[in-house]
Order: sequence, then C-alpha cells, then structure tokens
Amino acid sequence: MAPLAAFTCLLLSFAILSPAQADDDDAYHWLDDSHKFITRPDIEAPRFNVTIYERRRVSLGYWFVPSYDFLDQSFQNGGRWTAPHIFDGSGELIWSGSYLSRQYDAFDFRLSNVLGETMLSFLYPHNRSAILLDTSYNVRYSVPVAEEGQSVDMHEFHIVENGTKALFFYDQRRNVTQEQSRAIGWMNGNCTVNDNLFHELDVANDFQPTFTWSSAEHVGLYESSKVENSLQERCSDFWDFIHVNSLDKFPDGSYLMSSRHTDTIYKIAPDGNIVWRLGGSMSDFRAGFKFARQHNARIISSNETHTILSFFDNATKTPMRAPTSDSSRGVIVELHTQTQPMTAKLVQQFPHPDGPGNYCVARANVQVLPNGNVWICWVDGLLSTEYTPDGTLIMKTRVKQDWLKSYRTYKFSFVGKPTEPPNVHSHAIGSDEEGTTTTLVHVSWNGATEVTTWNLYKTDDVGNIDSPKPVTAVPKMGFETALSYKGFASYVVAEALDRRGAVLGRSEVIKTIVSAKLSTVTIAEESQWLDKMNRRMETTKQAIWLMHVVYVDPTVTFACGLLCGMSLLVASRALWRSKRSSFLSRRRNGSLYKRVSQDDYFEKP
Repeated sequence: MAPLAAFTCLLLSFAILSPAQADDDDAYHWLDDSHKFITRPDIEAPRFNVTIYERRRVSLGYWFVPSYDFLDQSFQNGGRWTAPHIFDGSGELIWSGSYLSRQYDAFDFRLSNVLGETMLSFLYPHNRSAILLDTSYNVRYSVPVAEEGQSVDMHEFHIVENGTKALFFYDQRRNVTQEQSRAIGWMNGNCTVNDNLFHELDVANDFQPTFTWSSAEHVGLYESSKVENSLQERCSDFWDFIHVNSLDKFPDGSYLMSSRHTDTIYKIAPDGNIVWRLGGSMSDFRAGFKFARQHNARIISSNETHTILSFFDNATKTPMRAPTSDSSRGVIVELHTQTQPMTAKLVQQFPHPDGPGNYCVARANVQVLPNGNVWICWVDGLLSTEYTPDGTLIMKTRVKQDWLKSYRTYKFSFVGKPTEPPNVHSHAIGSDEEGTTTTLVHVSWNGATEVTTWNLYKTDDVGNIDSPKPVTAVPKMGFETALSYKGFASYVVAEALDRRGAVLGRSEVIKTIVSAKLSTVTIAEESQWLDKMNRRMETTKQAIWLMHVVYVDPTVTFACGLLCGMSLLVASRALWRSKRSSFLSRRRNGSLYKRVSQDDYFEKP
C-alpha cells in the first residue's frame, strides 16, 4: 500500500471509531517487518528472532502458533498475520491458515488424536466452533462450541481418551441461589455471575454431549479472589468469579480443571463432585510453594498414590496480594494423594527467560515434549522457549512487536501433505544488451513439510516439455523459493521433490507475466520453440491414435492384419516375378547356369 493511501485509511479509521476506541494505543497495528510472499499475497507471517543456545539438545518439531492482535474483535478483526500458523525450527513459515480464519482469532491450535487419526484442531470463536483438519489441511469437522444464549470460551478444545472424547468450556450468565448469594453477604436477591461450564463430547457419536458440569453449581462464590470491585458491582454485573482456563482428564475418568480467579486446580469426579483442590483459599494440600492466576494444568502421570502435573504459574499480583513468585514460570509438581494431609512438592520450575520481574498478566501454557524437554509460551511478542528437563534454557524465539500475542503455542513432529498444487508466479525480466531475457519464478506450497528441492520446467500452454531434465533446480529456501532461467519461458511448471528425489507434486501450468519489452530475437526463438512443441504433439497424437486403434479395437486390428498380410503377399509375388524374370534371362545367356551347376553341384575331375 502506498504511504499516502495508508495514511488516508488511517485517518478514515479514526473518524469512524468511538472516542474510547480511538484513544486505545493498541487499536492499530502495523507489522512492518513481516514476511510477505509473491505467490501468496493473502499471507503475512511474523518474522521471528530465534536464539539457540544448545542446538544438539533442541527437540525436533514444528511450532504451532496462532497469533492475534485483539481478543475483542467486535469492532475490527486483525491483520493478515492473525491466523493459525506452523513454523519450522528456524522460524520459517510452513503453513498459514489465514484463508480459513479470514483474519479472525484462532486459539488452542494443536495436533489432536481423533479416533486414531492425527488432525489439526483449533477454536474459532468467530464461527462459534472448533475446526478439525486432516494432515492435508482439508476441513473434516466443524464442531459447535456454543448454543443460543451461550458465549464461546476461547480457552480449551482438548481431545482425550485416545481420541474418543472432546472437552471444551462455554459461558452462560445466570443467577445463583439466594443461599449462595447470602454466603458472601449479598442480601439483595440473587447474585448474577458468569457461569463457566464444560461439555464432554462423544467424538464417534457425531460429537454429542455425554457430560456437562457447571462451576456455579459446585464452586462457592466465597472461593473467588476476583474481588477488586464492590459486592454491589460484582453481583449486579455478571461477576466473573471463577474464570476457568484448562481441562484435562485422569485415567480414572475424573477431570482436572484450572481456575484463574480462585487460584485453584480442581480434581472433579465423574459424578461432578470436587475430589480435591490444589491452591487457593481452600486447598486440600500442604505445599512448599505458592502459585496464582495459573493456566494450562496438565496431567503428566497419575496412579492411586501420586499425580504429577505441569502448569503455568502466572504468579501475578492483585490489589489484595503481592506476586507469589519473582516472575511468571512453568512448573512441574508432584502430589501425594494418599497421605494425611495430602502434600504437594515442586519438582522443577522454568523461570521467565527475561529474568525476575517479568510476568504474564494472563494466558500462557506449558507443554512437556516426548523427549522430556519443556516448551513454554509466554504470550507477548509470541515469546516461546524450550528447556531441558533440568531447567536449562536451550532455545528462545520471539518477534519484536509485543502487541502480537499467542495464548498458547505448541511444538509437534508433523508431516503435512497438502492436496492443493504448489503456487507459482513467473515473471520475465527485460532483455539485456545481448538480447537475453531471464524468467524469474517464485514458488511456494502452503503446508508441505517434505519439500527439499524445486525443479523448474519450461513448457507449452498445456504442460508439454522439450526434455525430461528441468531447466533449473534449486534447494527449497523458506516458505517461498526463487528460481531463475536464463531465457524466456512463456509457460512454466514447478515440481517439488523430497530428500530422496521422489516427486511430491507439480504446479499447474503458469503463464509468464511480461512487463518489459522483449527483443525480436527472443520472441522469434520462443515462437519457434512453441511451434516445434506443437508439431511434436501433433505427431505424438497421431501415433497414440494409431496405437489406440490397433491395440484397442479387435475388429480394426483384424482388418489391419488382413490388409497388411495381403499387401505382403502382393509384394512377395511381385518380387518373385522380378527375380524369376532376371534368372531366366541370365540362364539364357549361360553364365549363371554354368557357375551354379559346375562350381556348386558337381564334383570337379
């Protein structure tokens, strides 16, 4: 966009916004150093600054990063970078789902096991659904996550029990009972709250609900530490008293739920009753550590006596309380659930990479990787880190814009095989002093993880080639690779190869854009080449037609055979007559007769 046009759009945007929105410093974002692509102008990817401290200890895998500008998109959506993304270990884009999300927020983008099949899943609040894609990026399911009168909850879409059950939250405003209201001193009727509920869905049965649980029916309002406002304000304005943010499932069928506004992690039995509380004002554990405003509690292992959990400890302060740690951190804790009292021990912590005093006010997640390393998302600036099990920081990645955020990021091993063909842009660069034209080609394949080499072929308008050998071949370089051919190619095809040299896919035939005047020599040479290809194809078509007629139609085959046989017979008779006439003529002269009879058939004296 031209600077003047951009400035005009900015002024118009300010004019139509309300004063409150116009005064918001974060209302307008420009990703000035993003990756943009000639082959996919609809995609704009954040540019990462990657720091690797110990490369040999970094796990293999791709980063799953859903980036966003604003949580509240009621007045505008985000930029083209607002989308679920997959990046490789150097921060290069592998896949952008911007064509799916259309610049609306996506959350909790990850790999999921769905009935034994690996799929990509993410929450899409704009469409009030969770989206599931196969590894070719085809939409397989769109699962509703909120009904009429309910609000979409962005925190969780988690498929558990070997891909057979799906868990998610939704929100609903409700009046609690007078008994619950009076327990916190509210005597003016029923306190109104934002009730956080969760559904468990049966994946195999068309995602039908099998279990529902309500926070307001099981958690007392007195557990909430979200008490900055007066009781009057809280109970008359849909108090967000619990603010749940993660959900997992135990092997015994119980649920693990994290609540930000009670600073508590709950174990919930299959019948809905609370088994125990870790943290908060009503903790059932004696613990040697504190945490607050935590997120993303996950079960690492569990048996009858012990449970090991990971979660993100935001540790942030409130008006009523100081920070519970010197920075936000990832933690792994061990619970002893058969002792009296039950105990909790801090096993390992992973502090903020920028040091003490750095806090994530909200959101963030911890992921324990298959090799034992720990991946952590720190939200602002898409900051993510990887640690060894002993807490050593071995990798850090971020963008320079702190306003660009991700609620959760993940790392997975993954193979993406898109069914759409590669995208190609071909452009002829003007002739040089010698009359030579260069064809510059850019190629990308959104989501393909196995491409290592790109081949380029010069073709005619239907994809016929002059030689099986490409005119050029180059290693894949990032999301979009540039190839050049010294000469003019009216049409091109790009071919993707894997590391073994096997063909993964080919582009459609792409016509080259000509923006500069070509020399008469270049035009003549290209015209001659295309004419040659046309003649060759006509000859090939005739040969193919003849082969088809001869080998496919039995009647015609018999007729052709009969005709050929008769032709051979006639030719043989003509040849025999010709030779007989010559033989008789030479016999009359006596020379041939003498040579044959005397030299070959009779003994000499």
